[in-house]
Amino acid sequence: MKTLTSTKIVSIIGCVLAVALVLGLGLTHTPQYVQAQPAAKMAQAGSNAALGCRVTKGPSQSLPNGQATALAFDTQINDTASNDDCWTPTEPTRLYAREAGYYLAGGAVTLKSAQRSGRISLIVRRGGGNWIQAQSAHVHAVDDSIYSVATGMFYMNAGEYIEIVVYHMLGDGIQTYQSSGCEHCVNGWLVRKGN
Repeated sequence: MKTLTSTKIVSIIGCVLAVALVLGLGLTHTPQYVQAQPAAKMAQAGSNAALGCRVTKGPSQSLPNGQATALAFDTQINDTASNDDCWTPTEPTRLYAREAGYYLAGGAVTLKSAQRSGRISLIVRRGGGNWIQAQSAHVHAVDDSIYSVATGMFYMNAGEYIEIVVYHMLGDGIQTYQSSGCEHCVNGWLVRKGN
């Protein structure tokens, strides 16, 4: 038969007292669960509402070698707020922030086939100069691959704009894919996420 030594008894009493202390002081953690709200309830009107648009282009566009060329869109696919003019046909390369806040942006391009190799970069450019994000690839043969770029959050003031820009070193004669009916082939988008 085993006997309890005074050291074991003190250890047991210490553990019991520690548990009693934790329970007595309310130091135990009770998980708190938050009920998810439907998206419709979370949407807010006014300055925190999502604003933005998505655009595409149909006809091919020439992309000169070694030059940063903004894609000129010709069709607005959707717009979160009617009449906010995120995009207009009079300035086909620009997607405008109509309210100040944090935005996400992106775009895609597909090139017409050509037996070329070189580098291509797709860029989200703000105000005709500053690059927000760029994605580059080395192309071994121009095919119908889609190249895309997307940003993290960045701040825009009301009235500022972004462009989706292509820069390549594939030689002359490179064009975008004629994307009528293929809105994912050549597109751009801008959406406001909050203040």
